[in-house]
Amino acid sequence: MTAHETTIHDTVTAVNANQWNNLVTQSDLGTVFHRYEWLRAVEAGLDRPAYHAVVTKGSNPVAMLPTVLTPVATPDPADLPGPDRVVEATTSHLPTERLVSLYPGTGGPVIATDHEACLDSMLSALTTAAPRQALSHKIRLGSQAQNRYSKYLIGQGYESTVTSCRLVLDLAPGWDHIRSGMDRTRRTELRNDAVTVERTDFDGPMLASIHANYVQNMERIGADSFPMAFFEALAEHMDERVEVFTAHREGDTLGRHICIVDEEQSALRYYFSAIPETSAYEYGTSEQLHGAAIQWAIDAGFESYDFGATGADFRDGLFTYKSQYGPAICPIVQWDRGLSAVAWRAFKFGRRLYRGQNY
Repeated sequence: MTAHETTIHDTVTAVNANQWNNLVTQSDLGTVFHRYEWLRAVEAGLDRPAYHAVVTKGSNPVAMLPTVLTPVATPDPADLPGPDRVVEATTSHLPTERLVSLYPGTGGPVIATDHEACLDSMLSALTTAAPRQALSHKIRLGSQAQNRYSKYLIGQGYESTVTSCRLVLDLAPGWDHIRSGMDRTRRTELRNDAVTVERTDFDGPMLASIHANYVQNMERIGADSFPMAFFEALAEHMDERVEVFTAHREGDTLGRHICIVDEEQSALRYYFSAIPETSAYEYGTSEQLHGAAIQWAIDAGFESYDFGATGADFRDGLFTYKSQYGPAICPIVQWDRGLSAVAWRAFKFGRRLYRGQNY
């Protein structure tokens, strides 16, 4: 009997692309974010060190856990209550990064066989390979089916949090039924005949304009944006999995939505907004873009339309807005385990102080 072998790869290109994607597509756990092409784009466009755990049997991969090293989002000391010495101890002397499976996107384990043995091996290999500056290992589950690993992860010392969710619209009832179930405000905006929407390319000279509008949109809402290099990498490696919907009014471009095609989960995922000016919302631009994307997804035979990650907070305006389209709430479960016992306790203490002050 051929034994399993577990390896940590610093790039997805170390694995055969066809074999990698074959494992993703044949598993009910696979998503577009597990695909070889998405990981190529993340590596090329964001320059994040990769720690992809792969279990092979013979020459074939039978399990994977794509992982990258990302900065830890630590609270600003000014936001924390308590003596200065406590604030300094919990924010200034901690590891600065963490292993995440996966960001951007989501990416829990994809396993074809021998689930427990593969999980044991991959998590052990990641712990051994983790650099000294890594505070923890975080797993961001990409599909509800991956919740099958919950008890196992608890047994391995992982702790779960649910601070965000995806709002997912079932497309089976068809457009007319979906539209009739929306909030009245959303239906009203969808009737704005002055706005037209078309699908546009995500490459060439159009790409710079799309990215500029995206950055302007993110700056307007006070959020960080991905660099142009990531958009260029998506255009190079994910061109067949990106759909761009562009809204026009009287010859002017109002804005765009960039969606990711997730054939593995039969979903169209809204991912980036590139609506640069607040004035565009006066014409129902966002509603028209979502409406066009939903109808395209229905025509293409997809089962769901994903409005993207949103804070799981009924008080949040974006959560309320997306809820008005009638989607179901799908929690994004995150599992975290510290890689340094001392640093992990200090980090959790600082996080507790922050949450008590700000949540």
